Amino acid sequence: MEPSNLNSEASEDAALAALMRNGRPEITDGGFTARVLAALPLPARRAVPARNAAGWLAYSIGGCAGLLLVLWRAGGPHALGGAARECGNALVPLAVTLGDPWIALAIGIAAASLGIAAWSCRLRWRPW
Repeated sequence: MEPSNLNSEASEDAALAALMRNGRPEITDGGFTARVLAALPLPARRAVPARNAAGWLAYSIGGCAGLLLVLWRAGGPHALGGAARECGNALVPLAVTLGDPWIALAIGIAAASLGIAAWSCRLRWRPW
């Protein structure tokens, strides 16, 4: 059974502190540590994933397919002018909100955090 008071007595703390202060010189190992470390294999380098041309090709095909779908649904490239104007008018309130320096600072901090996170895991993350 454990005692109800797990704290050591003050006299034991003082004795331990005195032993730590007096300290003994380090035990010499005659170069044993250096020999052991020299005998260990070098750490394996993590391989950086090769750039995958097939992945970029798939992204490009998907982007072109999306663009063609938008053009087809809009009725052609000339029909997009009105839609672009409507989209621009809808973005005016958003631009006013983003003009607030505190909002811009918060977005900047969030973007920097995401950038640091993406940079720190660059060797493990593969988009395809």
